[in-house]
Amino acid sequence: MNRKITGKRVLIALLLVLLVLEARMELRYPCDELSVTSTNTEKILRRTPEVFITEEDRALMADLLAVPSVQALVESGETGDVRAWEEPALAEAAGKYLDAESAESLNVSAVFSENETVVFAGWRDETSTFYLQAGPEEGAYYKLYSPKRGRTYENWDNERAQRSEVHRRWFAWLRDGLWKDE
Repeated sequence: MNRKITGKRVLIALLLVLLVLEARMELRYPCDELSVTSTNTEKILRRTPEVFITEEDRALMADLLAVPSVQALVESGETGDVRAWEEPALAEAAGKYLDAESAESLNVSAVFSENETVVFAGWRDETSTFYLQAGPEEGAYYKLYSPKRGRTYENWDNERAQRSEVHRRWFAWLRDGLWKDE
């Protein structure tokens, strides 16, 4: 009888040690992956109207591109940012379309590569993050909407949309040998 109790205690102690080791390794080598959970464009645009690219979104981007500091950035040919909290004209242009807090958080970026220019605007509201991109083709738009951490909705010109989520890959440190890189 005493042997059974001792064996159970040893097994419980071993399981606790393994649990602590797993927790420590997950903290040290976390691994998350992004997976597409839906590509049903019609359903995504119907259920998540925030990701739909509207005429107002196109007008917002046109007004942002008309701000002198953004024009200078685009004409410079160098990758960079213009932030609404540093540029009052940009905040004013964004204020026509966004609430005051979102307009204040606006950041317009330009990225250049091999004769292609992509300009995108990013802003936050109370709970969500938005990115609106113009380019690289003339009249091409892309919008990303993230209502909460770990979930994103993407839309390419209202023709193709997808929903993605971040998932935790448990025991990835063991499967992928992440500790070996050190």
